[in-house]
Amino acid sequence: MMGTAPLIGIVCGLESERQALGPQILDDPAVVVTASGARPHAAEAAARAMAADGVRLLVSWGLAGGLDARHDTGDIVLPKAVVGEDGGRWEAAPLPLPPSTPNGERIAQTPRLVGLESIVFNPQEKRSLAVASGASLADMESHRVARAAEAHGIPLVVVRAVGDASGRALPRLAATAIGPDGHPHIGSVLLGLLRWPSDLPALIHAARDSARAHASLSACAPVLAPALRRLAEDGG
Repeated sequence: MMGTAPLIGIVCGLESERQALGPQILDDPAVVVTASGARPHAAEAAARAMAADGVRLLVSWGLAGGLDARHDTGDIVLPKAVVGEDGGRWEAAPLPLPPSTPNGERIAQTPRLVGLESIVFNPQEKRSLAVASGASLADMESHRVARAAEAHGIPLVVVRAVGDASGRALPRLAATAIGPDGHPHIGSVLLGLLRWPSDLPALIHAARDSARAHASLSACAPVLAPALRRLAEDGG
């Protein structure tokens, strides 16, 4: 670190999302990154620790579930606000990014993302959540990172790639598929398939969708890096 204090704290759920940031961001001494293992409480704890250590900007980064037809799998989406199931609401700082990544993936804004404590698995649940929250996306980290940003009076940025579109069902084993370190828990996946063998087609679809969304994150990272740096240096 050579005495350089981080300016930017990035929280994601999965180690694969962390890796999608690429060396330009991961090797930057001004940036600290944590994968929370898709556990909301761990995401908030990490964000609060980063803020206490003096970062000037908190970022929620990774995949999100689509709740309506506005966003396709692989789209990069920048929510203007985050809402919680408890009625909380947090504004996100605007981040000037181009309308597409260098690889052509769409980068779009949306009014609202809802933060959840657990996964929504099927299209019916997604539609109900969209109506109840007014959100077009859902994830399990952004509301917790938002609480930490509010508590420390620093800006919040949310950058999410749609990993499962609104019409896509997730396999039930997804609830236990990720270990606390953010890596896939292969044993849990195999046990889940033994319990629910009919989930295999959904697992295959989910893997393909996830790969597409991760590719979008990787393509977005080079344009994200300078935008985050400018925002952090300007103090939001």
